[in-house]
Amino acid sequence: MRNNVPLATTITPSYQDSGLSSGFTYTYTVKAYDQAGNISGLSNPVSLTLPPSTFTLSVSIVGSGTVSSSPGGVSCSSGSCADTFPQGSQVTLSAAPSSGSTFSSWSGGGCSGTGSCMVTLSTSSVSVSANFVLSPPPSSSLSVNPASLTQEEIKIQKKWAKAEKKVPKKLAKAKKLLAKIQKRLAKIETMLIRYADKPKRVARLNKKKEKYSMILAKIQEIHSIN
Repeated sequence: MRNNVPLATTITPSYQDSGLSSGFTYTYTVKAYDQAGNISGLSNPVSLTLPPSTFTLSVSIVGSGTVSSSPGGVSCSSGSCADTFPQGSQVTLSAAPSSGSTFSSWSGGGCSGTGSCMVTLSTSSVSVSANFVLSPPPSSSLSVNPASLTQEEIKIQKKWAKAEKKVPKKLAKAKKLLAKIQKRLAKIETMLIRYADKPKRVARLNKKKEKYSMILAKIQEIHSIN
């Protein structure tokens, strides 16, 4: 019997139970009988508690910063890290940028924006990326007395002003490309979860992720985009 409910009858001295769920306790008792039909009383109960299922929460860092979790377990300062949590756990991730950097967004795991990232590990493992960018340098302006400039310096000042006018257009293009790359990285994170049981597919996806992450970091470094 399992939990005082008849389970099975067998003519062998062993029986394998199936259909058990993780995280539950099961109590078994047995009766013995002989060929004459004599049946013994119930045996002493034996209990078994199956450990709960666990899932892995993986975090990758793009840029410079740290990520920690509540409850504790995940603690990243660079690259990637991971920890396992019981099925059904709700884990909150928090990001903190390093000096000279700004936290720009989450991707993967259903998280986005710059607030905390809450992940529920209900049916499978989850991968999340934390994206940090270099903080923009303080704005500066070129201000000189025109009367004190030579002709060569005036030419240089005009070239400087012309170059400054081009900055917004280049910055807009860079931001558009940045958004496109972040979408691709988020899609790769989703596919990594979907194909977690296919090592070759995962290896190809990780190569793409590394490539796009490097491009993303370079764009952010050159243009100081948040």
